[in-house]
Amino acid sequence: GILGSYFGSKLTFKINTKLLKRIFSVLLIFSGYRMIFANQVESITGDILILFFVIGFISGIGSGLLGIGGGIIRIPLLVLFGGFEQIVAQGISLITTVPTALTAAITKLRNDTKSRNIGLIVGSSGIVGSFIGGNIVFNISDEVLNISFGLFLFAVSINMFKNSSK
Repeated sequence: GILGSYFGSKLTFKINTKLLKRIFSVLLIFSGYRMIFANQVESITGDILILFFVIGFISGIGSGLLGIGGGIIRIPLLVLFGGFEQIVAQGISLITTVPTALTAAITKLRNDTKSRNIGLIVGSSGIVGSFIGGNIVFNISDEVLNISFGLFLFAVSINMFKNSSK
């Protein structure tokens, strides 16, 4: 994820991000559909170490390129290809978020003190929210988590596609 976010941040200035956002929004709709309507998901690749490297790298590129949370990419990939339950995929994603996001942020905001300070305020507030959400999640079934996350992916996809035309 760290490697991917670094390369994604560097590519931001060289790639047509409007087109990339449109393509990514279509992929999110597919992922959202699979999250909502897939029955018992089993790993289609087994416990292959390279799969986890690829998932981290791809989610890092998305994080660095589009400024999106890598979890939007990581969680569906971990569920659909890794065969993890939603809550486990969320936990794995959360472990990887900090180093991936920091790499992308440092690369993009190296000399932007004001934005860095705003990020620290938002991040600090997010710690409180993540503690609350992390405790609530254990009272929610996997089916509800999958449907909720799938609907969230649909909403992100629609918003991303709509904003890419501006």
